[in-house]
Amino acid sequence: MPRRNVRVALQRLATVLACVCAVATSAFAQDIALDCERDGAGWHHVALVDDGARGRAARFAHPEARIDLGACPIGSDRPFGLSVRLRTRSGAFATALMARTASRIGVSLVVGREPGKLSLELWSWETVRLVSRSRIDDGRWHTVEAAYDSAHRRAVLLIDGVLEAWGDPGEGGAPDAVLRLGDNIGAQQPFAGDLDELVIAPRHAHAERFAALQPWVPPTELSGALAALRRVRLPRASPRLADLPRWTSDRAALRERIADALGLVPLPAAGDLDVTVHGVARADGLLVERVSWTGWPGQRATGWLWRPDPAPVGRLPAVLSLHGHWRPSWAGIDGIEQARASRFARGGYAVLVVDAAHVEHVAAGVSPLGVMTWNNLRGLALLRARGDVDPERIATTGASGGALQAMALMALDSRLAAAAPVCMTCYLDEILDDVQHHCGCNHVPRLGAIVDLPELSALFAPRPALFASVTGDWTARFPSEGLVELRAVWTGLGAADRLEADHREAPHGYHPEQRALVHAFFDRHLRPGLPPGDGREHVFDLRALAVLGPPPAEPDRAAVAAEHVARRGGRTLAAVAPALPWRVGRVDIAARGAARGGWIPGSVTGPDGVSVPVALKDGGRGDEAVLVAVDVDGTLLADAPAWLTNAPRALAVQPRWCGAWAPCADAWRRNGLLLGAGEAYQAAHDLALVCASAPGSGDVTVVARGRSGVAALLAAPLCSRIRTLVITDLGPTYTSDGDRVPLAPELLRWGDLPELVASVQAPRRIAIGGLPAGVAWRPAQGVVWEPCDAPLDDLAVARILARP
Repeated sequence: MPRRNVRVALQRLATVLACVCAVATSAFAQDIALDCERDGAGWHHVALVDDGARGRAARFAHPEARIDLGACPIGSDRPFGLSVRLRTRSGAFATALMARTASRIGVSLVVGREPGKLSLELWSWETVRLVSRSRIDDGRWHTVEAAYDSAHRRAVLLIDGVLEAWGDPGEGGAPDAVLRLGDNIGAQQPFAGDLDELVIAPRHAHAERFAALQPWVPPTELSGALAALRRVRLPRASPRLADLPRWTSDRAALRERIADALGLVPLPAAGDLDVTVHGVARADGLLVERVSWTGWPGQRATGWLWRPDPAPVGRLPAVLSLHGHWRPSWAGIDGIEQARASRFARGGYAVLVVDAAHVEHVAAGVSPLGVMTWNNLRGLALLRARGDVDPERIATTGASGGALQAMALMALDSRLAAAAPVCMTCYLDEILDDVQHHCGCNHVPRLGAIVDLPELSALFAPRPALFASVTGDWTARFPSEGLVELRAVWTGLGAADRLEADHREAPHGYHPEQRALVHAFFDRHLRPGLPPGDGREHVFDLRALAVLGPPPAEPDRAAVAAEHVARRGGRTLAAVAPALPWRVGRVDIAARGAARGGWIPGSVTGPDGVSVPVALKDGGRGDEAVLVAVDVDGTLLADAPAWLTNAPRALAVQPRWCGAWAPCADAWRRNGLLLGAGEAYQAAHDLALVCASAPGSGDVTVVARGRSGVAALLAAPLCSRIRTLVITDLGPTYTSDGDRVPLAPELLRWGDLPELVASVQAPRRIAIGGLPAGVAWRPAQGVVWEPCDAPLDDLAVARILARP
């Protein structure tokens, strides 16, 4: 039998045996336990110490210390419970426990995803991680419990009996996994500490907790409401384009709003370009220079200037070539980028390839697209200033993220002679999702509340434009949707022959056929009557170009953020989140089923049609005060503190993107940024709406746990019933961490945390824990101010609530 056939047969046999093994081990035959009275055959470099939790414990101090305990089948089709005692003084990244086979994960306990905290990770570990609120690196013994319930499809993590995190890991597992303590399997991630009393069993003891974790509003309803909201805020049409004369007269104002969203109103100080040539390469009729120039004030932009060699007589047309996001360090000389630039240069063009710069500072309003657009505008200035370039014949092109950059230039620079965005033009709804977000370049503050991508592209009319799309990405429907609107604009402006489109069966990319098409298109409009280039492409060895000069360097994030805030001036909060009403009114609380442990699940629906989950306990009367507690992680009622259970009238609320919203949190943090409903502002509206709708007419006390403190400060001015704020851990200022959660887009154009505190007017009481150091607080006159440097635990909250 040929060697290849033998190998295939052996692979098939291994697959069959693996399937048999998986069936045989799909459930625990018996509990798995760690015996710390003596070491065993699976112990490697592990010591026994006498000061264990109740006797001896296993100490992991050697870099190769581990204990292999054999088969440990874990999967979503069966429940399991895990309990272990853990002690460590190291908060660095390490794997304390791992059950896996090859790339399939069953269960793991990882230290240090966040410093000193513990993360429970199951088969969906890449997207669903249950990270503890508490740190465990204090050198004391902690009881760690993990459980998965297959009926509810929920997993929980408890530390010392307190529910720390929960989540839905979806389907999956590792039925043939083996268990290792003290390190990963297949990767060295040694744990430094002690383990004791480990038990893993095919059952758990947390049925009541899992019942309490059932969502108050069905997840299908929440996801349906978000989909409907996207359809409302991002319709697959551009109504303004229907009235072409009016739209044409309004284009200048629209450009101004787009430029403002990009951070370019007013424009940064341009200054001298200070162009520097760092190195030169020649080959096959091409000259390539590594160049840099002044981008943001005090910052350098970098790129690659391609020209024909020898240079032809007269001024050349030019192309600003913009790239997407692959190979981040040297994307500008990726093979595809070189192929495009060399084709144009050999065909008689000067080509400037600008290195992308993915810099973001949400609170200052710095977006990657805004930073790159300014660098690209400066790149156009570089080309126009050259004696060998015709400033009236400059075009731009790019694919994917490069095409988005090109469309921003098409909207803002009236001097571009032609453009060809490839594999990007679509309605924004095509690239927004409720459970995962697209590249950060697409999430420009407020841009989606101003314009959609077809209308953005239409600002280029009536100049020559070619739009390329493919069947294998989000542009698949562009020919039947956005392109129809664009044709109407170019036709209405008497330039139907200047708009071209190409749609082909292909995956996402800038393919050779598209490069040829764009080259011919630019020739028709920028080199009419001249012989076309030969179409040959040249790709240098990456190392030959990389040595020519400095690597791509992103601008200093803090410096760009400071420049933004200083230059752009103040805005109202309503202006930085224009999709929100900035006022709330009372609405009815809708009950959502029978009471659970004295709490009635319900919801409150605001003007956007999205239901905010709540749970109500109403033992009060008339104007009796109401306690409103923010359920940040969905565990509040499953492990309710005494200060909440003892309140006669209370509401637990899950504003966006807390609790039941967790599966959508990452996506909608970014979507809300784009749509003008930033996370902190949206959460504040949800919280204020619930407070305004609380039963009775009494005052409201808000207890904001964890990251919800910022939303509580924003909510207080929206609802006059809020008279007391108890914030357990406010967190860092946005000046020090502009991308902290909750995201507050462009907040620094208005103020920071001290200004939020000052905006809460008397008569009110504010008790805040976890105050950032070195900040001057100036609460409004008459406000009762109770600051605390340390975060507030449940005992501290209870004491504050007990005070009159």
